[in-house]
Amino acid sequence: MRGHTVAKLKVLASSSIVMVVLLGSSMLAVNHAGGVQACPIAAVQLSMPSPAAGSLLAPSGAKAWGGGARASISGAQTIKDGDVASFTVTVTGGSAASYQWSFKAPTGAVNSPSVTFSTPTEASTSAQGRWFAFPDKECAPSGDSADPYWNSVYTIVCTVSFADQHQQKAQTTLTVNAYWNPAGATGTPNISGGPTIGHDPVKNLWVVVDEGTLARKLPVPMIYVPASSQFYEKVVAHENKHVEQWKTGMLSDLYAVSSLMEVLAPLTDPTQEGLSKKLGAASIAWVQQQDREFQRRLRAAEKEAHQVSDPIAPRYCYQYCGP
Repeated sequence: MRGHTVAKLKVLASSSIVMVVLLGSSMLAVNHAGGVQACPIAAVQLSMPSPAAGSLLAPSGAKAWGGGARASISGAQTIKDGDVASFTVTVTGGSAASYQWSFKAPTGAVNSPSVTFSTPTEASTSAQGRWFAFPDKECAPSGDSADPYWNSVYTIVCTVSFADQHQQKAQTTLTVNAYWNPAGATGTPNISGGPTIGHDPVKNLWVVVDEGTLARKLPVPMIYVPASSQFYEKVVAHENKHVEQWKTGMLSDLYAVSSLMEVLAPLTDPTQEGLSKKLGAASIAWVQQQDREFQRRLRAAEKEAHQVSDPIAPRYCYQYCGP
């Protein structure tokens, strides 16, 4: 505050506040911002060879198919964890008495492999797939979405029964992918408004009077994993920890109005325009300095957030795997 009589004029400093995204929280286990290291694991292999998608499983000979009836299934599909695929079996050359949908996962797959069928006894069904771990490793070998670790492959089977008691099985595959990049992200606090400036007649200078309308707003986390995914609660907990860090934790002193005012308050200029330009340039330099300090603390912030999210099931994919 100034002791002189000052003709106050509120001017928004033309500062450019840069948003910085916590990319370290985007992929919680792969090598990303913050230098999180992934641990290598063996590539996924199915426990046994299976017929191609859309193939038929039955004994040879026309009689086995109920007098020439044939069942064919729709093609292979790939979905995200928690999403839904659709499959249909078409019967030609006969009439089906019943349908039964089922799934198979590779031997040794863990993390509760499952596919839920909406109508398991109808010709058409929706299937919600769950990502499974195969092999049983917490950390992904790479950040490549095509890596087998991120892709769980189920065999989808529809058993068709005919009136003459014969059965025919048609099968295809459902791949469930658990790779989101980013899975979630939290930006920096947003600084809005500008300081109050005015003319000091004693010094014949334009000066900064007070912080005016400058305000710091906490970031709102962005969650890219759908609520239907088994990883949703894990990612939400991780990003909420980052918000807490900005509010009261290890990052609470960054991008603060008081810190910005320490830089802006001493500035003066003979003209209003000149002071406004100085305020804008100083604000940009201040943001850049805050960015550098934020990057210096990023790894520690990620580790702390993972201490909250890592114990939440499932303990796969989005785990801290660094030093």
